[in-house]
Formats: sequence, structure tokens, C-alpha cells
Amino acid sequence: MEETKKTNYERWPACKVRIKEIKEAEYVKVSEEYSPDYLIIADKKVSRANILAVVVNIEKEEKFSSVTIDDGTDSIVVRDFDNSHDLSRFERGNVVRIVAKPREFNEQRYMILEIIKKLKDPKWIELRRLELGNHKEEIIETKPKEEIGKETEEIVVEEIQEEKPENKIELIIKTIKEFDKGDGADIEEIISKLNSIKAESIISSLIKEGEVFEIRPGRVKVL
Repeated sequence: MEETKKTNYERWPACKVRIKEIKEAEYVKVSEEYSPDYLIIADKKVSRANILAVVVNIEKEEKFSSVTIDDGTDSIVVRDFDNSHDLSRFERGNVVRIVAKPREFNEQRYMILEIIKKLKDPKWIELRRLELGNHKEEIIETKPKEEIGKETEEIVVEEIQEEKPENKIELIIKTIKEFDKGDGADIEEIISKLNSIKAESIISSLIKEGEVFEIRPGRVKVL
């Protein structure tokens, strides 16, 4: 039987990586219409990157804005082509979490911005360095959504879309903050408190997207 042609662009999980890895990795340009270009990092495919870094420059041009970020391993330009993120609200020295797609033009590597969020505590960058340095294979998740089951954000959102997923996410984040007395909140306590079998999946998705940080196995903290 002929394979059914894809009709939707495939959205992969955002992988926690270093800028140096993005700059040095092999870039693979995909000719298929609905498949994303990607990088090969540690034998994994990375089409979306989750980066914690410091803003070192902001530029506003006629058709797009850009921010240059540095995570201590290297720096890279992240472009906002539709000017939808209001980069003027950021300043040099701000610590940010960015989700962006790697691109290459004339052998120059850059990123296309999807999400940018200001972080109050610069220590999150050091925690990310420790996280990637000590648990690299565990942290970097690069499988496309059909290969990683129902733990990805895409599938979780599909499952609870009719139940206002933003409310569930807000409730989980609020509960994490409530249970966090300084050393993070226990995931099992959160699940028990909410009495929801979907809470664990949503927490897992929030960790993958960088909204919450697993400071040690079983304990999470809101960024």
C-alpha cells in the first residue's frame, strides 16, 4: 500500500543543547515539504533548540528584529522575522530562555525565534550547564513526536484540548510553587494533590519545554 503523504508540518520537541553544539553540528537540509531541517548532535536529530543564555545584543531592522545570545560556550543570532515577540522589552545582560529553530544561510548558522522568556535568576544558566554536562544523554530529547509516545507536549495538548489545557498547566505551575519550600516540589506530591493521571504527562512536557526545571530526580522548580 502506498504510504500516505504527510499534510502537516512535523513539530519536534525542543532539545536542551549548548550554543557551541548548534554552531559546530552537522546541518541537514531536508527537501521534503513537511519535514524540518535539523542538526546532528551526539547522533541525535535536533530541529528545535531550548537554550538558556544572556542577551548580548539586540538589533531592529526594517523587516525583522534579532537578538544575540551567549551561553558561555558560544554566541548566536536569533531572528524574529515577523516582529511578534517585541524584543525591545529586553536589554543586554538579561537572562533568557529561548526556543528556536536552527537555520543556515551562506554557511552562517542562526536561529528562528519561537519563544523567548526573561528569567530573573542568572543561576539558571549554571544549572543548565551542570544539567547538560552531567546528564547529556538523558536530557537531550530528539525523537519526533510519533516515536516518543504520549509524553510530548503535542500529544498531551491534543488529549486535553477540550478541557482548557492552559488552565491545567496554570494549576500545575501554581501547585509546584505552593509545594516548593526552597528545594523544589515533589512530583508525586503534586500528582497526589491534583488527583489527575494527566498531571505527570503535563509536568514531563513542561520539563521538556523548559518551563520547569528538575533540580534533582523527582523534584521540580518553576523557572
